[in-house]
Amino acid sequence: MSSVGAELTLPIYGAYTGSKTAFESASDALRREVTSQGIQVVIVQSGGVKTPMAAKSGPLSLELAHGMNAEHTRLYGDLISSTVNFQSAFLRRAITAEKAAAKIAKITITKRPRNRYGLGPDAAFTLPLRVATWWSSASTSSRVPVPYRGSCG
Repeated sequence: MSSVGAELTLPIYGAYTGSKTAFESASDALRREVTSQGIQVVIVQSGGVKTPMAAKSGPLSLELAHGMNAEHTRLYGDLISSTVNFQSAFLRRAITAEKAAAKIAKITITKRPRNRYGLGPDAAFTLPLRVATWWSSASTSSRVPVPYRGSCG
């Protein structure tokens, strides 16, 4: 399970989105390493999912922000507020945990799954932003596609 955070990094989410990006890179490499053994590695990039944890994250961020000293509030207060507001809007469009689970279950029994799936309406928006789509959807064989070898200038 990954996240649209691997594609769209928000302020104050650097550690989270960095871990999702690293997870996806490791998964893409693993797919190429084990495909000859008949093992499938599939990434599901989840958008917003309505869970108790998601519901608490915005209010908790604001609560922690209220405990900041004056200098940190000056530097980061507006940034935290706007990020929490964006996240709250994001979660209003979120799918239920039950709907997410049903979609994931369906993916797990797909005979010939794609390498990557988006989960939820926000994932459908952010997934096309992926710059290296040609690379991640390249052949799942052990052969690695060769980038363009033309002149660089």
